[in-house]
Amino acid sequence: MAPPKLAVTVSEPNLAAAFSLHPLVEVVQGEPESGAASWSQGDWHRSLAIGAPAEVRGLIETMDNNPMVCCDRFSVPGPMATLALLALAPAARAGIVASPPRLSLSHPPEPSMTEFLSEAGVPSWHAQAGAGGALCRASARFALPPGCSKDEVGAAFGECYDRAFFVRIAEGDPTGLALAFVRLGFEARDLIVSAAADPLGKAGPAQCVHAFNVMCGFVESLGVTDPVRLASPPPGPPGPPRSI
Repeated sequence: MAPPKLAVTVSEPNLAAAFSLHPLVEVVQGEPESGAASWSQGDWHRSLAIGAPAEVRGLIETMDNNPMVCCDRFSVPGPMATLALLALAPAARAGIVASPPRLSLSHPPEPSMTEFLSEAGVPSWHAQAGAGGALCRASARFALPPGCSKDEVGAAFGECYDRAFFVRIAEGDPTGLALAFVRLGFEARDLIVSAAADPLGKAGPAQCVHAFNVMCGFVESLGVTDPVRLASPPPGPPGPPRSI
């Protein structure tokens, strides 16, 4: 017997479209009690935010799931913070970021990106934003510590992404809506990490549904495995970032 569906209140159309693909969700159009989406599990009222303060927040692939399962409110990063974290968080966790990273971003960073990066172990960085584009992209360049090998770099990123549902260490652009691709490059003693993701996918609503699954103890890929566009037409460059 299938478990009962959870009534998830969402107001943002693309996020509602993403949740509508979930077999254990009944979408309720309206203003959430908190954040971008809210729901109840019995007497437990929970919410999901985007680029906002929360008791637990961060990039799912670089976190322990247990705090997400136990928290009342979780926040995923905003689109560009997600890309920056994809490029930098594994290296910061491994202690191999030996200089302030230089970031090249496809879109302007959200105000909360500074906090998300600092919490991930990257307290200082320099960024330059580009002219937009259909995908969200970030490239980070920083020095490696003396003696740090390519194998050590590969192990640091592999620890986070080799078993990840929605991140691949691969060349080119993502091949599915929910996927993000991360590419590693080396020049002298510098590591150059590039990341790309769809603003309606890993850099947007699909990441929210992934976080919802982790919070609820569902299979992580439930409802986010279909690599199709959502209900809305493909957007132009994302508008001014906002926290929800």
